[in-house]
Amino acid sequence: DEEYRSLFLATFRKAVNDLLCVDGKIGIMLSGGLDSSSIAALAALELKKRGELLYSYTAVPIKEYNVQNTSLRIENEKSFILAQQQMHPNISPQFIDSDATNAFTDINAHASCYMEPVKPILNMVNLHGIMQKASDDGCKLMLSGQNGNATISYGSIRTYLYQKLKQFHFGEAYREFHHFCKRHNVSKKYFIKLFLTTYYEEHIKKYKPGDDCFLKKELLLKYNIIAQEREQLKHRGNGCMDTVRQRNGFCFMPLVYQHMGFYDTYGSLRYGILSVDPTLTKEMVELCLNMPMDCFVKNGKERRAIRDYMKGYVPDVILDNYAGRGVQAADYA
Repeated sequence: DEEYRSLFLATFRKAVNDLLCVDGKIGIMLSGGLDSSSIAALAALELKKRGELLYSYTAVPIKEYNVQNTSLRIENEKSFILAQQQMHPNISPQFIDSDATNAFTDINAHASCYMEPVKPILNMVNLHGIMQKASDDGCKLMLSGQNGNATISYGSIRTYLYQKLKQFHFGEAYREFHHFCKRHNVSKKYFIKLFLTTYYEEHIKKYKPGDDCFLKKELLLKYNIIAQEREQLKHRGNGCMDTVRQRNGFCFMPLVYQHMGFYDTYGSLRYGILSVDPTLTKEMVELCLNMPMDCFVKNGKERRAIRDYMKGYVPDVILDNYAGRGVQAADYA
């Protein structure tokens, strides 16, 4: 495992540093999550050698919004950014809210720029504010960790157990099942029920879009969207309970790469800032595809590679946060 750690850090560090060659300031879209925090840590260390700052940009709710940070939902991640800055003082945090704008403010400009629907429909206002501020600050490069969930921070206990059981590695499966329940104080009976429910939903029940789907039902039927999405899921999974084939497909998703590339390219041209993602480099994708599941789930830890291998680089308050997930554009309404 120490060899995997060394290889992971060396490859990740090179993936980040190779992107930092730009004539201008360097920014990063920084949240309180594992992916962008890890990229920020490595980038800050390299820029420190040059005597340069890393400008971080974080969307926060407007002042009037009643923030609700709970054990499951984190609506304002400012405290995590400040913890990151304390560990890496050359990070210069900028907090962006949409107090002066709303979803309709620049809707014609957005539509004419992208010309077709793009993924960040809810947080377009915040993303526009971040990129505009970075452009005003003189940034020429914007780092992000968009693809991190599929590479550096991959790892679900349900995927681990499902693959181990299919490979008849019952001892390893039971050991991780035991460690996970003990670490997170979850009853084994409850976990088994959840595991079987997930298996039914992922591998037996036919797929149907969630309640948060923005497409009209008649359009879903007209263009056969549900059947297409069901076929896609067979190949790429969703990171929750994947077969080996789905895990590989989740890590390498040409359809998603196309979409992110489309959005990043238009955004780069619009603001004069090159958008890059170290977790999406060829080296990182190949490495993560070849790392065994034991690197991503171990001793009851999900997303374990990033949590263990980045110790000492990223604050523990971020690495050890197992429950709370950042909510993008919590104040979008």
